[in-house]
Amino acid sequence: MADAPCQREEEQPLRAEESRWEPQQLQPFNHLKQPCYPPADRERKSSRVFMCVMAAMGVLAMVTLWIGVLSSPHRDMPIPPNDLSLPIFSRSSSFSSPTSYLPSLMSSSFHPVISPRSLISDAQQRHGVLTSAKFKPSVFLNRLSQRFSGSIRDLKKKRFPESNSLVFTDDLETQLSRLIQERKRKRAEKPSDRVSVPAIAFDIDGVFKMGGQYTDFGAEALRKVIDAGIPYVLMTNGGGGRTEPQYAAEMNKKLRAVDDENHAIDEYITKDQMILSYTPFDSDLAHLKNEPVLLVGCRRVIDAANYYGFKKAVHLSEYTCNHPLMNPFGKSGVEKDDCVINLEREEWNEDFKAILVFTDPEDFFEGVQVLTDVLLSSRPGEVEYEPERRIPIVFSNPDLLWKTQYAHARFGQGAFRLALEVCYKARMQALGLSEKQIEERLGDFVQYGKPEISQFLHTKRAMLNQANAIGCDISHYYMVGDNPASDIAGAKNMDDRALQNDEKRWSGYLVKTGVYRDGDESGNPTEISGNVLDSVDHILDAHKDEIADLKKKKKVFSRSGGFL
Repeated sequence: MADAPCQREEEQPLRAEESRWEPQQLQPFNHLKQPCYPPADRERKSSRVFMCVMAAMGVLAMVTLWIGVLSSPHRDMPIPPNDLSLPIFSRSSSFSSPTSYLPSLMSSSFHPVISPRSLISDAQQRHGVLTSAKFKPSVFLNRLSQRFSGSIRDLKKKRFPESNSLVFTDDLETQLSRLIQERKRKRAEKPSDRVSVPAIAFDIDGVFKMGGQYTDFGAEALRKVIDAGIPYVLMTNGGGGRTEPQYAAEMNKKLRAVDDENHAIDEYITKDQMILSYTPFDSDLAHLKNEPVLLVGCRRVIDAANYYGFKKAVHLSEYTCNHPLMNPFGKSGVEKDDCVINLEREEWNEDFKAILVFTDPEDFFEGVQVLTDVLLSSRPGEVEYEPERRIPIVFSNPDLLWKTQYAHARFGQGAFRLALEVCYKARMQALGLSEKQIEERLGDFVQYGKPEISQFLHTKRAMLNQANAIGCDISHYYMVGDNPASDIAGAKNMDDRALQNDEKRWSGYLVKTGVYRDGDESGNPTEISGNVLDSVDHILDAHKDEIADLKKKKKVFSRSGGFL
């Protein structure tokens, strides 16, 4: 039966044996002319539960708001001018002073691209490339619960990437995630069951191959590392538009061809051990996978973009084919006076949300010209400059130089970025933009690749995954490469970060088979070796006791089983 409605006291007096309420509990209602009787017991109980739930939610809201203030990526902004002394390629640039390469083009008023103290550029924060512009408590709690459950669900619908793609190293969520995972590992295994071994990250060009020519000592070096059973990855500032499985299959085939036929193995490397220059795009740019993006690079980068899940990617060549007048020196021959193109059906509806530079453009001039147009306007053929529109341009490789089969080093993607920045700045000056506006727009340039910490954190994660699969810890990280400006500088950046965060240290080994030559600036590596085999021998000898303990406990890494 439903509870009777409240009635006035004089009409139905309340008997003491029918209620547990004390008279003083009705005092707050004494000012009312018609006081009501208290509800039934079950209504009082549900009221108490409701009040407790509301109080708990209020406390939770306050806590999450406080965490959000502490973890906001903008808590350090604005940054004083004396902290903005970084070169064009950000704090961990491929070369110390890129402006020195263009003394005649750089004026004294040239403004470098600015990166804040947190090692994430203003463009990354503004466009949500690597971290959310706002802290979302519900998302934070959901992702925190995922860490406790041990599973990382697909967060493609979120505007910001998964936290296991560690880039914003000061983020509270990152610290909590790392702490939780470490505690889970400690609970899962006894300390006596885990052995600490070294982990090695290898460069590819100039280390295992020169152009398309692979070396037998490179194959032997990998065999020794595999026999030792320690974690290792191959990381390159290239990739050539291939996917990780394609590059791994190609390397295995070519290494088998040059290796000693009596010792050659089927698999030197797996796809999970390949860190290409654009590998981080898959996770860090997940919020762009359903947005229109412009791809720059060789023709097969469209296959890599499709492999990562970019559903609306358009290649630069396809874009210029739709708008042939953008490049007056293109294959259509539109620079000729007698060439007439019908533009009645031309539509400028692409509205790109970002530009992704996977590799160097096939046509250097076309890349500089068209990207400048797209950065200035969403409809370059109709409006030359849209002041309120800004999109990020993400580069995968900062290398100014790289090693091929040619006798001397060749220009890399870093040279293209440098040229684009100079031309883009000059074009903005011609349009009358202020120095502040120019500086802000140059801040839309986002850099990946060695020696960027973001790239090395992806590499470190891959090696930690292998260590977990083996059942061991990592005692020391090594980077073996031929380029002081990317390989050695990256190892030093990670070692500095390790010292600050009390993590395992990094060392850089420089080989003489690539960019570096005797007499060049070495970047102060831990060791300079003749080739990668010499470096591997030195590392394995330094950790021979750890490797022996690993083998005794029969925790040798099984590559056929994959990685966690």
